[in-house]
Amino acid sequence: MKIMIRLTADKTYRVIYYILNEQEFTQTEVHEATDVSIGRVNQVVSWLRESGHVEKAGTQYELTSGVSLISLLSNFRSMKKTATLDIDAGREKTSEFLIEKGAVFCLTSALQLHDSYFRDPSICAYSSDKGIVEELKKFPKGNLRINIYEPDLLLDENTVSVDSARATSETRTIIDLFCDDKGYAAERLIERVFA
Repeated sequence: MKIMIRLTADKTYRVIYYILNEQEFTQTEVHEATDVSIGRVNQVVSWLRESGHVEKAGTQYELTSGVSLISLLSNFRSMKKTATLDIDAGREKTSEFLIEKGAVFCLTSALQLHDSYFRDPSICAYSSDKGIVEELKKFPKGNLRINIYEPDLLLDENTVSVDSARATSETRTIIDLFCDDKGYAAERLIERVFA
């Protein structure tokens, strides 16, 4: 009997995120790197194996398709937007404001930091600071769209520093784009991460 697991549960997601990043692994390596119990790691890996997302390769396991697993994960999660604002401010000035406030760039804004090919005129960021939205509301209305999202899925563990900004990691950026129905935008990044 195939058990069902909730892919967005913290411990399960931590295991999946590790597998997506490493692509070849042992259950002991996953346990030691994630601090998730060996029993839970075994449960997740067994489920992923039964569903065809990983396969046994000698003493290790291998991820069969990162995109397939991310697509499956996107069935369990959607991005939670807390605010959309259209303001009259320069992109650079607004980005600096968000950096100062500790926001984490995500979706296409993170993609632009990881891959210079894609351009989006809007700015997307995670923040739980309600003050950011209130301060942005004070700007005059304009053409720069700002999308603020509620942090979730162990965000602090899935960020990197790029220049002076915090952004979602490459893998997390791909996950977020798929969960926001924008997976098509990550094609070049997918090729690099899952090559």
